[in-house]
Amino acid sequence: MKKITLSTLLLGAFIFFGINANAQLSERVNNPSTFRLGTRPTQGNIGFSVGYSYADNDSLTKGKASIDSYIPLLTVQYYLTDDIVINLGYQNMKTSRSYSGDLDKDFSGNAVSYESNNKTSKNYLKIGVDKHFLASNVLDPYIGVSIPLGYWSESKGSTTTYDDGTGSGSLKSRFSFYYGFEIKMGVQAFIADLPIAIGLEGGISGYGLMGDKYHVEGTNSAGDSFSYYTTEENSTMRFSSLSSSSYASGGFARVTLSYYFR
Repeated sequence: MKKITLSTLLLGAFIFFGINANAQLSERVNNPSTFRLGTRPTQGNIGFSVGYSYADNDSLTKGKASIDSYIPLLTVQYYLTDDIVINLGYQNMKTSRSYSGDLDKDFSGNAVSYESNNKTSKNYLKIGVDKHFLASNVLDPYIGVSIPLGYWSESKGSTTTYDDGTGSGSLKSRFSFYYGFEIKMGVQAFIADLPIAIGLEGGISGYGLMGDKYHVEGTNSAGDSFSYYTTEENSTMRFSSLSSSSYASGGFARVTLSYYFR
């Protein structure tokens, strides 16, 4: 968290001095051929960017599994004016872990085998707007706000087989509505005469989960079925019905690569 906050402060200072150094930067020259020869995007132009943040991966895996499928933040940008940009982004992350094996009878009693399958998925759209400050072909500082909307799902299934041929199993699942906010400041640098820019963003973000609860269902070794709700993955509390939500906030830093065209 301290590293992210420091990065955000340094980025803010860089943007501040960049704005004050406007007189030293080259002025934008609108090019009729637009980005074939490379120039700063203007009103009516479209951009496509890819953004990567380590915090995105870490918030999903929490050190428990590896990323199996990861689509970084993909964003389409539309220049409403020369300095106002509308953004629409999408991101997807998935993890999975499965294992099965024969149990050691010295420690497992009459249980002889165990199988587990766990999956987690996070999908969301991000809608936002950015305000750019310098009419420059070199550095492009900006600030922006955005709102992510999507869902976060988990499923954790397990099956145990016993030496008398019976078995037990359970499925713990969660499907939560994902929402939040993001306030950022960033700067991007245009590469030579190419329609490409490399950038760095930082700021604060928060997200909430509606329906932040687990539904557990299955059968025990006697063949009796059960169904209940719980608030935490390993909680011993059981509810016949449950309403639960959560919210968290923090800082972030993101590296971006953008391409502009008509």
